[in-house]
Amino acid sequence: MTQANEQFYCGLPLAESEVRFRRGFVIGADRFLTPTYTISPFSSQHMCDETPTCSASGGVREWFEQRFPGRQAVPTTSGRAAIRLALLHLGVGQADVVTILTTTGNHYISGCVTSEIEKLCKWSRELSPASRVILVNHEFGHPYEAIERLRSHGLPIIEDCAHAFACELLPRLPAGGAGDYAVFSFPKFFPVQCGGMLVLPQRAHVGDVGEPPALIDHVASVVSGHLSHIADWVESRKRNAAVLAQLLAPLDCTQLLPINAGTVPGAFLFRLPPDVDSEALKTHFQGNGVEASVFYGQHAFFVPVHQYLREVDLRYFVALLEDFLATRSKAAAHESGGGVCSSSQSRPGAVGGATIQGKQDRGTQ
Repeated sequence: MTQANEQFYCGLPLAESEVRFRRGFVIGADRFLTPTYTISPFSSQHMCDETPTCSASGGVREWFEQRFPGRQAVPTTSGRAAIRLALLHLGVGQADVVTILTTTGNHYISGCVTSEIEKLCKWSRELSPASRVILVNHEFGHPYEAIERLRSHGLPIIEDCAHAFACELLPRLPAGGAGDYAVFSFPKFFPVQCGGMLVLPQRAHVGDVGEPPALIDHVASVVSGHLSHIADWVESRKRNAAVLAQLLAPLDCTQLLPINAGTVPGAFLFRLPPDVDSEALKTHFQGNGVEASVFYGQHAFFVPVHQYLREVDLRYFVALLEDFLATRSKAAAHESGGGVCSSSQSRPGAVGGATIQGKQDRGTQ
């Protein structure tokens, strides 16, 4: 076969882009034979392990109401449903604006959040006279620590704690305790497929939220059975973040945000070397079974960090990055030698102008 007729992938002849073995890991296997790593700690094994231990009327709801004295906790099927319920309770209309503020001030925000807001009103990333509600997002378990300063605007504050279940803003002030409402998403922290919680003022009247009772009871039972593990899981996540930071350093990747006392990472965010195609890297990770993505607005990336990951799992993530860097290096050398790259070299998944809003990744909420 002549070079003109060869098929290319990432600038390499197809024969060179097949299954590889790096650092003790198989990379590039058939899609049905890849491992599965998600941001959530849930995996298929938990479908058998889920043993209800408490009723929905106790357990997790009581835990929330003890953690947030003077508040009531309303279970929902998801974090998205909790956001919608909070906005409905606030009575927002189509002309109103929800202003979203985040820990980093970066433009990235999950489409799970914005799409839910868009069902009822508008959203923006800056405070304006049209702002009716402030939604503070504790990004990936890194707390937004300036909530009290927002009080001067006289607007209700919703804390998005989807990735901040066990985080603290200050000693004895948990994430969710500084605003008027707090939204939680159980799959981000617990090995469960759905579920969330809305924490709101005790005096607020919610009524029937229309959530399916059997599903709510099931999720509450499973989560309640894991509440005693929270402290251990917090330490596991912090330990995994420290291991990843150490393993990635030789590849010129640095941790994006520090792990402070109140931080409980929901994912591990790190800066990429300047010449790395982040969209192609996202495709590479996802094609090898890892739920990972670009932290849009900064040249950064994120991977799972949850409590069930072992060091060998973290090393697999690093091996994928090493493989990507090595493959691209060979591709560049091949192209400089006259190779031809087909359209598969294009950037699948890139979203032109929408990248600024960071709406392309719709993770579980």
